[in-house]
Amino acid sequence: MFRTKIRPRYSENDAAGHINNTVYPVWFEDARRELFSIFDPKLTPNPWNLLMVRSEINFKKEVTWVDEVIVHTYVKRIGNSSISLYEELHQSGSLCATSVVTYVNVHPETRKPETIGKAVVEKLNKHLCDSRPEGVSND
Repeated sequence: MFRTKIRPRYSENDAAGHINNTVYPVWFEDARRELFSIFDPKLTPNPWNLLMVRSEINFKKEVTWVDEVIVHTYVKRIGNSSISLYEELHQSGSLCATSVVTYVNVHPETRKPETIGKAVVEKLNKHLCDSRPEGVSND
């Protein structure tokens, strides 16, 4: 599991007085930085070889800008050329949102799916969680 602290900004609030729902995908992506570095330690963007093919967020509780947010990122599944992640966003001890996202590893030139290398799979396996019950926190 990867654990990332995020400090919400006042500007991320919306008219309803809570963090806008468009902010959550940005926070979840930021929390994937360590995982991305398994694929490319330098995080080289040209070209980026992980393409998002699925993203789902379930909102469970409002998040405010006052207290920090903790994002837990787990590897849910490792396929031949894809990985699925399960993520939890917590604030003040409460589960506020969950996310499931799938990425496909692609060849840098053809942009076609490419097998994830053995060394990468070994590192990903350290973060593998077969089934993550929602609401279970490691805080």
